[in-house]
Amino acid sequence: MRKEKKELIKNYLLDEKISEEERKERFEIAWDIWEKLPEIAKEEVISLFDEIKNCIQNEEEIKNEWIALNTLRKSFYKWSGIYLFKKSWTLDSEKEWILSITLEPDCFSYYFIVPTNLFISIKKSKFIEKEKIDLNNITNRLNQNFAQGKSGNEWVWWKYLERYKEIHTQKFWLDFIGKKQEIIEYCSREILQLKKASEHLIDQAVKKYKSTYRNQ
Repeated sequence: MRKEKKELIKNYLLDEKISEEERKERFEIAWDIWEKLPEIAKEEVISLFDEIKNCIQNEEEIKNEWIALNTLRKSFYKWSGIYLFKKSWTLDSEKEWILSITLEPDCFSYYFIVPTNLFISIKKSKFIEKEKIDLNNITNRLNQNFAQGKSGNEWVWWKYLERYKEIHTQKFWLDFIGKKQEIIEYCSREILQLKKASEHLIDQAVKKYKSTYRNQ
């Protein structure tokens, strides 16, 4: 199928039945699309994450004591994404969170320069000393009572989204054109469901960590 598509495009661009000027015009348009598509996709992904963040912030349960950030705006790279945390989950600065609920990309496509697979997670700040906070309880309880996930490095628990995760594919962008609001609501719902399942567990772990931190 890929070979057939390639030949179809090639024949369209280099069609000898049309004039040289028409062929040049077609090739120029195709070249401009090839050059600009990654940049357009990047802008749309950042905007999509903004809308997911806004959708979350509009929920009554998130107002006042919660902070939601789209760090893709500052650094368009893997491990950036949406971070959702309580003000009480921070240390002296509201930006210095201890644990956060996230929606992140796992890596980036080399050419397309957009994230490949999306996952939700509970993430530990890299500045936090792992041995001074109880993370196993969060991992085990989420695996038992929410969904089976994985853990490792900075991620206390993580799981790929079931839908709309492969945003480097043509299928995602065809869905994006007609189902953008559905994608926003789906991703927001996934984050909020994880928030509901993990909030009390994170509250306990952060409270214990802070008591240890302040007694140093």
